[in-house]
Amino acid sequence: MKFGENLKSLRSKKNITQEQLAEKLGVSRQSVSKWECAESYPTMDNILELCKIFNCKINDLVHEDLVDLKSLDKEIIVKIVKLSSIHQRRMKGVSKAIYIIARICKILSIIGVVAVSIALISTPIIAKNIELKSNGRIEIFNKELEYKREEKFITLIYKNKNITVDKKEEAYALNEILNVLENDEIFESVILIEIAYICLIISLILLYMTLKNLERLFINLHEGDTPFTKENIKYIKSIALLMILTIIIPSISGLLVSRIVKKDLGIGFELFDFIYILFLVSLSYIFEYGYEIQQDSKGKMYGESE
Repeated sequence: MKFGENLKSLRSKKNITQEQLAEKLGVSRQSVSKWECAESYPTMDNILELCKIFNCKINDLVHEDLVDLKSLDKEIIVKIVKLSSIHQRRMKGVSKAIYIIARICKILSIIGVVAVSIALISTPIIAKNIELKSNGRIEIFNKELEYKREEKFITLIYKNKNITVDKKEEAYALNEILNVLENDEIFESVILIEIAYICLIISLILLYMTLKNLERLFINLHEGDTPFTKENIKYIKSIALLMILTIIIPSISGLLVSRIVKKDLGIGFELFDFIYILFLVSLSYIFEYGYEIQQDSKGKMYGESE
């Protein structure tokens, strides 16, 4: 359905004759007839007035078929593709919120890298100073404590003081540590933990870089005239690449760890990972395509709207 058909349909629904519409617009009935027959098109001012009369959006009036836009004057095309002032404010507000959140998360990722790095360094030191003694005793940094296992909890005894670990998650974690000590697998476990820490640090660094690009992208979206710029395309492609790496690296790390500990940890590259990668690559190309399309609007999508 094109402009003329849209106009005729809207006029019929409102039960307005061509003469009545022409009178409201201050034009001749022949002009309205030519618009409906696609012999000519109204000015931008008349299009805006038609929107007020029919209480519709410009897009509803002008086209469902985008090809119809090619028949309009360049001035009309420019104003049609611009977002309404309400949509612009909404887009600007969302953009600002996202880049502020990205900035906060970027700081948190730096803190995370520092915390995991400290754990990476301290884990071998702690492991070196833990030794399992006989009769249910553990020596930690030359201090001894006893432990007693029950069905649903573990009791630690230090200087005649009992500490009961009965929370499910904590008891499970402590039980696993005791199993490692009893089976003399502390060296293998430390290697596994260290590799996990290294992978986590790499992931946090990639996250920081992703958030940095995301922050810059949404600052541009907030401050720029259009989201589709070459600089923003660069940020989109960088974000896509970094996110793809965060998908691939854990899979490779999982395979590496499986070889070291000689156990199948069930970590690998899955079908959904492949779909995520395809989506991210497609997103970058879609954004680039959007940049080419909006060149018809003189490189702008934001700005004053009627």
